[in-house]
Amino acid sequence: MNTYLVQIEAILNSRPLVALSSSPDDFTALTPSHFLIGRPLISVSQPQVHSININRLDRYKRIEHLRQHFWDRFSHEYVVMLQQRTKWHASTGELKLNQLVLIREKTQPPLQWLMGRIIKVFPGPDGITRVAEIKTKKGNIIRAFNNICPLPIEDNVSTRAGCSETSRTMTSAEAAPATASAGARRGAGDGT
Repeated sequence: MNTYLVQIEAILNSRPLVALSSSPDDFTALTPSHFLIGRPLISVSQPQVHSININRLDRYKRIEHLRQHFWDRFSHEYVVMLQQRTKWHASTGELKLNQLVLIREKTQPPLQWLMGRIIKVFPGPDGITRVAEIKTKKGNIIRAFNNICPLPIEDNVSTRAGCSETSRTMTSAEAAPATASAGARRGAGDGT
């Protein structure tokens, strides 16, 4: 059980929070692991064990099955939380030019999703933007907004007359996972 909790902690501590710089060529993001170990966590991909009956798995594979179940559920719910926008009726939560985003790939786990910066948006006939061109390390790609996840902490960068001002805010819903993770660590350390 301790192994499982440590793996969940690693998943939670590897999620990107905010861009490290406002440079259009920098695709790195600050994660909770930067505060804990000074660098991002790197995960080795594990074989999929979803299709095997859980009663037939040995201990390691059971832990891996539970981790993958948590990962699937967390990644789905986390993406939904990141993509919370009023559906096409209001402009709240619009993605902005030069904003750092995760590019959702349904065939890959979230730790392997590309990060990129929005370089162009394409408004539809009704004036509402639903598609963006994103610059990544591998080149430019075009994706629909439902496959683009902004980072959870808003990074507002305004450049006027050579000055840049950055402000970051975190909502209580975004702060809750970090508080829960710290509480779980304290509980696991004292034998409870």
